[in-house]
Amino acid sequence: VASRWARLDAALTHPHPVCGDATAAYVVALAHAVREGDGPQAAFDAAFEWARAEAVGPVREALAMAQDMPPSSEGQDAGWVLVALQNAFYELLHAPSLEQGVVATVRRGGDAAANAAVTGALLGAVHGREAVPQQWRSLVLGCRPIPGAGPRPRPMECWATDALELAEGLLLAGGA
Repeated sequence: VASRWARLDAALTHPHPVCGDATAAYVVALAHAVREGDGPQAAFDAAFEWARAEAVGPVREALAMAQDMPPSSEGQDAGWVLVALQNAFYELLHAPSLEQGVVATVRRGGDAAANAAVTGALLGAVHGREAVPQQWRSLVLGCRPIPGAGPRPRPMECWATDALELAEGLLLAGGA
């Protein structure tokens, strides 16, 4: 079910079939990690097995490469979904911590912000919120516009003050 919803969601902004397949494999790993809590290798295996069973070759290849090497984040494909996917799963399998995985992703270049978000979410699902450095959590949860800092401050409804409660509510709703 999660993989089907992931494909539908991805199609809203990224209709290419590979984007849907990559998103589905990623969500399979996220759902497995949250549901089972059995570590990086098990989350990877869930995504890889799904990609094998669904016969989604490009996604399966990106996951297979992630076992041994990070992607190249240079050139015209730097923002391509398979780069983000390979990077996230490479860091899942090799980074000693969530922080080090996200920092390595940013240093790799390319579409660093998007790749770091994808990687951070996967590592967070596997390692839990306590793996997110306290300083990072404080910055996100305390995000407020600075008066006079720019012409378009973040609207109040986009503040992350209730992010932890929202996440916990989603987890509880998913378990029902």
